[in-house]
Amino acid sequence: MAGFLEYTSIDTFPRKARILYDQHHHRIRQRVPPSQLLEYRMGEGWGPICDFLEKSQPNVPFLELNDAEALRKRVDRKVRRRLALAASVLAPWILGICTILVALRVSFF
Repeated sequence: MAGFLEYTSIDTFPRKARILYDQHHHRIRQRVPPSQLLEYRMGEGWGPICDFLEKSQPNVPFLELNDAEALRKRVDRKVRRRLALAASVLAPWILGICTILVALRVSFF
């Protein structure tokens, strides 16, 4: 990845990545006719998409999946589920090892 973005240190990575991103979008704008290119900004809703496709707007709310708070909640739920799964797998092993150590009278302290 470092070769692709041509950055020399972690400090230059964001700037180089942004330059590459901007160059990519500039090339797209040069090659695609404006009538065939939709430049959509998150949060604009159905309007620009439906206008571009010459379709009427649906009677359902536009999904806001990039909402930071909603994303944080989804990640939190996923992390909790994964931790609960890990605990359910590890708990019997830990309990078994502790039982064996107690039976062998191994001191923990």
